[in-house]
Amino acid sequence: MSKKRGVTGQDRISLLPDHLLCQILSDLPTKIVVKTSVLSKRWKRVWLSVPLANFDVSEFRGYYEFASVVHGFLDISRETCIHKLKLALKRSHNAVDQSYLTQWIHKAVMRKVQHLDILSCRWSYLGTELMPFSLYTCETLVSLKLHYVSLPDFDYVSLPRLKIMHLEDNIYPNDALLENLISSCPVLEALNVARDVENIVKVLRVRSLSLKSLILVLDGDGYTEDDGWEVVIDAPGLSYLSLRDDQSKSFVLSSLSSPAKVDFDISFDAVRSVVRNFFSRLSSVRDMTMSGTTLKVLSRYMRHEPLPQFPNMIRFYAVFYNSDLEKLPNFLESCPNLKSLVLELEEFKKNEILNLSSSIPKCLRSSLEYVEIHTRISGAEPEMKLVKYFLENSAVLKKFTLRLGCKRMEEKSIIFMELLRFRRCSASCEVVVKILSNLPTKNDVTSSILSTRWRNIWLSIPILDIDIDDVTTFVTFASRFLDFSKVSLSSTPLALQGELGCLYLKSIHLLFYWILFENVMSLHQTKATLIGLFEAGRANKWVVTAKLGSGQSAKGNTKGLKRFPRIFKLPDRYVYRGKLIGEIEKYR
Repeated sequence: MSKKRGVTGQDRISLLPDHLLCQILSDLPTKIVVKTSVLSKRWKRVWLSVPLANFDVSEFRGYYEFASVVHGFLDISRETCIHKLKLALKRSHNAVDQSYLTQWIHKAVMRKVQHLDILSCRWSYLGTELMPFSLYTCETLVSLKLHYVSLPDFDYVSLPRLKIMHLEDNIYPNDALLENLISSCPVLEALNVARDVENIVKVLRVRSLSLKSLILVLDGDGYTEDDGWEVVIDAPGLSYLSLRDDQSKSFVLSSLSSPAKVDFDISFDAVRSVVRNFFSRLSSVRDMTMSGTTLKVLSRYMRHEPLPQFPNMIRFYAVFYNSDLEKLPNFLESCPNLKSLVLELEEFKKNEILNLSSSIPKCLRSSLEYVEIHTRISGAEPEMKLVKYFLENSAVLKKFTLRLGCKRMEEKSIIFMELLRFRRCSASCEVVVKILSNLPTKNDVTSSILSTRWRNIWLSIPILDIDIDDVTTFVTFASRFLDFSKVSLSSTPLALQGELGCLYLKSIHLLFYWILFENVMSLHQTKATLIGLFEAGRANKWVVTAKLGSGQSAKGNTKGLKRFPRIFKLPDRYVYRGKLIGEIEKYR
């Protein structure tokens, strides 16, 4: 080994074995990994053994260059397994070009691929003849993601290790194919299905005993014809359910133990039996997010009967339209143990009158601790009435957060005065008004001159956008803002934890060099100042002499430096007036 290290021109990285080189190359973009093949004869084939590859046709000069590189990587004669393969065909190609895809997928299956991601163009779906049947019987596949692909019908499917499957905007020959594909994965845990109204699948059935996370999306895009769109879910082990569907009118939850977290943006038929059965299956949910469209359906439902109870719900994120906000106490009555509530106000009409029920829900009296109005308010009467409702009726409220959307300081002052007049039912309630986080950083810093209290408020803003124009000013600013007694840096670059939520820095790569430069220059300035003040023995005087020609070089003055005697004359050497003016000019 010592002899190899002594060889002239031998780089150390080339001394590493191939498996370590492949591990290093796995952390680099595939485009750069391919370029390493020109380094030397050994490197020419090292990249072919890298287990991770992300091939995007847009990163190559042409499709045939792209195809040549993928062909070389998926050489079936190689024994190494492929951990992850992504093929992005975002351009529209003819059928001859796309025919290569069948070979590539089959070769990836033969090399025991574990994660496969195929992304095609939205306007050029991959044909059914391009998907090999070997894909449906891959025993090593753990994750499968297909985008804009036409799947062929099949007689047999066996994916014994598949845990993650994303099927987005694909075309299926019939409803049964998608149902069989999902149910034939015995260990499937996460499923994401996105459909379009042009797809043939109108009745989506999800049946899985192992499924834990389910995301279903159907974008109607203004499509109003109702001809049998339906969703049936049979997954007893589900813990997360997200439904975003503006077309289906029927949602059936069969054999479903209530998931812990749900997110709904659906507009199903407001038949009372359908709504009752759907939400009765979700009685044990702990975290619920609901869109304004879904809440509008529930508002119509509550005209006839109350909602089912959600005794385990502790967090509720809801979007309310102005016409449905009067039903808020009825919703809260169904959540007796709610602890956190976040509200968004959509289509809010400031001139309308808000009439909230005089009855106080149980959660306001016993459990609700955190309330946040995510939408910016401007002090309109219905907005302030909503704020007053929570402050005066929440007995255990700890924190109430709201954002102001006023542009003038006079309007904000009026809101503050009105907030101070509201009676608080909870003595420990803290009202947090977020103002500065909605303004440009330049204005945030300017607020520090308002008063003694405002001088340090901007230092606690969670989001700042800093542009480095004047480096000296920036270093002064950053040294004050990045007070490490308040925040702690994480291992992720530019990710700050604690009171500092998020920091965006432009030209951050120059920060280290400028801080180093400022420190070195400060050291030399301090040293020069001390030497000049005390006339230390090391102080030298530079004497500027006349320029000497070639004929006069021998006669030149060889005493370029003249040393001063060590005499202490501090009052004479320190010019107070000049120093004071210099400091003033420095900070102008």
